[in-house]
Amino acid sequence: MPATFNCKSLWYEAKEVVYNIDSVTNELRWDFQWNAVFAAYDNRNIIFDNKGHTEAPFKLELHGEVINPKITILEDEIEVKQLDLNGLTIEEGETFIYNTKDTEQEIIKTGSSGTTNLFSFLNPNFINFYKLRKGASKIRLEADNEITSGKLTIYVQYKAV
Repeated sequence: MPATFNCKSLWYEAKEVVYNIDSVTNELRWDFQWNAVFAAYDNRNIIFDNKGHTEAPFKLELHGEVINPKITILEDEIEVKQLDLNGLTIEEGETFIYNTKDTEQEIIKTGSSGTTNLFSFLNPNFINFYKLRKGASKIRLEADNEITSGKLTIYVQYKAV
């Protein structure tokens, strides 16, 4: 006779994607010239394949200076969620945190002057703490200036009995 188990809760595995862009000492240099093309760092795309059993919450941390950040979630290249923080500046030495993990949901800015709640940037008519679907999603980070430091933690969830 088949048995059915009802899961009481989920367990998490943190998948961490970290990117930092800094100048490097002893940079590689050449003594010849060519037509150079420079990359802009005012947007970043992170592709994540959620192999968990359910949608995956995430925590995004951006370190300043970042002006007018925008966070967009795309599924199959279709925009499904956008958090437009136009009017927000994360100063040098400050950190923006957007956490969609249940019981830890927050959107704040922290720095030497304390913590600022940014709930005024949320729209009460929409789901503001979006989770990544099962399968592939793209997280796009944009700003009016270069995004030079950040950390994205994705909490892959599994059912357990």
